[in-house]
Amino acid sequence: MKLTNNHNPRERERERESKLPRLIIQFIKKESHKPFFYASLFFALLLLLTVIYQLAFSWNPPTTGAPGPSGQTLYSDTNRNIGIGTLYPSVKLEIYSTSSDSILKLSRQSATSTLFKVGTDSALVINSNGADRLTISSNGNVGIGTTGPGSKLHVAGGSVTLDNGYSIIGQRTLDNAYIPILTTSGDDTLLRFMRSTVSKIFFRDTTDEDIMTLTSTGNVGIGTTNPTGTAVGGRTLHISSPSGYNSEFRLAGNGAITDMSLYTDAGWFIKDNLANAVRLSILNNGNVGIGTTAPNATLQVNGTIKILGAEEVKAFSTIYQAPTDGFVTGNLLYSGTSYSLIKGYTDSSNPPTTLVAGDSTAGSYWQDYGSISFPVRKGNYWKVENLGDTPNSYRIQWTPLGI
Repeated sequence: MKLTNNHNPRERERERESKLPRLIIQFIKKESHKPFFYASLFFALLLLLTVIYQLAFSWNPPTTGAPGPSGQTLYSDTNRNIGIGTLYPSVKLEIYSTSSDSILKLSRQSATSTLFKVGTDSALVINSNGADRLTISSNGNVGIGTTGPGSKLHVAGGSVTLDNGYSIIGQRTLDNAYIPILTTSGDDTLLRFMRSTVSKIFFRDTTDEDIMTLTSTGNVGIGTTNPTGTAVGGRTLHISSPSGYNSEFRLAGNGAITDMSLYTDAGWFIKDNLANAVRLSILNNGNVGIGTTAPNATLQVNGTIKILGAEEVKAFSTIYQAPTDGFVTGNLLYSGTSYSLIKGYTDSSNPPTTLVAGDSTAGSYWQDYGSISFPVRKGNYWKVENLGDTPNSYRIQWTPLGI
């Protein structure tokens, strides 16, 4: 066995390089007699020179962040980052485009493609089936169905459904949560949920005023944030208007056949909106008017009154006790001008002594008729007296108004 004394790697490499020219010359002498040898050698040298020329004169190194050289689409650097359209990927996968919004496309057989796009405003857009479905703007707003979200979550062209008991929580402070409901014109209604000693839900308008309130006890307030009532254990609808304005409760139904309003001014008024007429008035002083808005008596009726009940004819100077609330009328009729004086009494004593109808003092009334009327409370006594001439005819009538 022959051993070499040269154990230096560099010396062995130089030895192999010194043998390379001799091997090439030996190869040419050996193969030169074959057909087309020199032609093949010529084209091989020509191809080698072409490659050297392209590398030496046609390639320009790219600037940082710019796309790679023409024809180069995929690049991996020493950090194993992959760049598409760039020679300097800063993350594991970086895709760079100079003009097209569409950056990434995902497809599968028998399904529509999904595009990932980046706009000139740095917004990320997901496009599916030819339409932009989801947008994440550079300021962090998210849009579904819109490419210009105006809030943190902007849903257009559809609704939002929450399953499994989840909820939406808006702007939240220690005791309040807000959910704004916007319209296309920019107007909004704000739902405000307040957690305090009594939980409430508020509907707030664009002027930041609470226009309706719902309390945990079931009371509803319109124009007031503290709806209260006198019904013990019941529910209250409390309507309050600013100073100088009236409150109105309006009921309309059955097409346009019924349209009535209950509103406040100097009292309570029930108005027929179809006829534009007030039907019933209850003033703050207690006066009640039917057919009039300004009753000047406890009950004033502008029109006729029909009282249904078992009417009874009574006699003069007889004491009666009322079994129910009722009404007494007395009428006298003379054939000529006579002296007439008719009086009515009622109170809780027997006989009654309180004069409620007629003149309190005797006098001469020369006329051909006399008439009085007065109400009587249940259980009280009443009587009608004629202190004048004897009439040709008379009628004393009792009409019950209750049971």
